[in-house]
Amino acid sequence: MVRKLALAATLGWGLVGLTPGTALAGVSWTWNPAGASPSLNGTSFTADNIIISDHATADINATTGNFTEAGVLVAETFYLGGNAVTPQGLNSTYSLYATFTASGNQGGGLPASGSSVTGPITSLTYQLWGNPNGAISVGLTKSGYGTAAGYSITGNGGAFLLGSGSLYGSSNYVTVTNLGGCGVGGPLTCTYSPTANATTSLAAAIGESRFYVAPTAGNLNFLLDNFSGNSGVTSFSLLGNGDIGMAINGGGGNITSVVPEPSSVAAFAAGLLGLGWFGYRPRRRRG
Repeated sequence: MVRKLALAATLGWGLVGLTPGTALAGVSWTWNPAGASPSLNGTSFTADNIIISDHATADINATTGNFTEAGVLVAETFYLGGNAVTPQGLNSTYSLYATFTASGNQGGGLPASGSSVTGPITSLTYQLWGNPNGAISVGLTKSGYGTAAGYSITGNGGAFLLGSGSLYGSSNYVTVTNLGGCGVGGPLTCTYSPTANATTSLAAAIGESRFYVAPTAGNLNFLLDNFSGNSGVTSFSLLGNGDIGMAINGGGGNITSVVPEPSSVAAFAAGLLGLGWFGYRPRRRRG
């Protein structure tokens, strides 16, 4: 439900890959991979949009619509003013990805054919990781829906925390639409399209302020929108506890940036898709 919720929310529910023509413009920012500690082998770049691939699992209560979700968002492409930006080394010598958890209520159980349900994303937190080993690979498992056990990451040895964030603002929701196509076997055979919208804060991890050239991390929020799902990347199953499991594997999403209003800056430290993911540790955490 998170995907629908947000990804961007919930950053992830079955997201459709975006084409260059659908990239959305936001406030531009500049990041410097070489300024990270330890340094990522890449040059600084300026962008206003991130196209991500989403890999997530969710546990949805078929009666109430309550859900939990967890997953990984991988930065695939950056855009600036509608034009693709190709940061040197991205997904070859280093990669950027976010892990997240989210919860909320989709507005009820799975909707009937031709109908939709909409509900709030109530919690969303994320951590942004820098991986010095090139591209990562994400796998999903059918056990542990809605928990970290629902996915695995390989190729991320030595990954370190760059920043974190949490849900911010009031317009954070997910919508699930039943497009029909229901066959023998009940509602799980229908074609569902989940969409989501969420705004999250961003806070730099300890010692990583030089990665965020301009604006500083505390002066930048991210709007996760244009997240939608299709049957090509989403699948549903009945879980042992009676809930519905949703898996999103390889969908796409759009993340744009917004500069927060002055009165909201203090709220950033609180927390993405609640995220106070970061805290000081004597030793650097690994992804």
